[in-house]
Amino acid sequence: MLKRILFTVHSSLFSKAIAFTLAETLIVMGIIGVVAALTLPNLNSSTGNKEIISKVKKIHSELNDAFGRAEAVYGAYSTWNSFNDNKKAFDRISEFFKITKVCGPNESGCFASNTFNALTSGYTYIDNVANYYKMILASGASVAVYAYDVCHEGEGGCGNFYVDIDGPNKGPNTYGKDIFIFIWTNNLGVIPYSNRDAYYKRCFSFGAACAAWVIYNENTDYINTDASGRCNNDKNIVLDYTTNTSCK
Repeated sequence: MLKRILFTVHSSLFSKAIAFTLAETLIVMGIIGVVAALTLPNLNSSTGNKEIISKVKKIHSELNDAFGRAEAVYGAYSTWNSFNDNKKAFDRISEFFKITKVCGPNESGCFASNTFNALTSGYTYIDNVANYYKMILASGASVAVYAYDVCHEGEGGCGNFYVDIDGPNKGPNTYGKDIFIFIWTNNLGVIPYSNRDAYYKRCFSFGAACAAWVIYNENTDYINTDASGRCNNDKNIVLDYTTNTSCK
């Protein structure tokens, strides 16, 4: 009997020692809510940026691999006789991808739109993939193939790959966010547009040259700048390809 009384008294004291009032509970929940509201947007942004970087690197690897294998089978691109012949270029390169859907010229379904939004408001990029051969890869990315009428030396390239890393059914359809351009060359494989410093500002304004920024700088800080590359969070930082490559 005595043990039961002592146990009851001990349990009662213990319960009172650890109990929270309703007011205390509401205060704690309120604090947690404020912290979450401050933290989650930054966490989501960081996660989104890492996903862009990962997808851009992955498609760059896929493009390089497929183009390299096509040249191993058919010889150097300059011998294909496919200048300004999107179909021949597409047929030979696409042979080395895993594809879930193919769209011919003026066929819909592979891209959300034939034209894409510029990264910065007030700018327009006029490239149009309507007349190109396009495909959706097993990875989910969409790729359009455009063969130039001539191969330019070095980084000038022989043709463009227009890529939507999210495919046709999601994403903002915007250069630098989910739309990226890669160039196939006659001697350098597939490279991101653009390696050349003369074109890097097209990333901040049009967004068209952001593939190189993502590949080589491994960030998407250009999304948080004005059209000149000046960082929104610190106006003293102006991004470029050599000195300032991050807004942090």
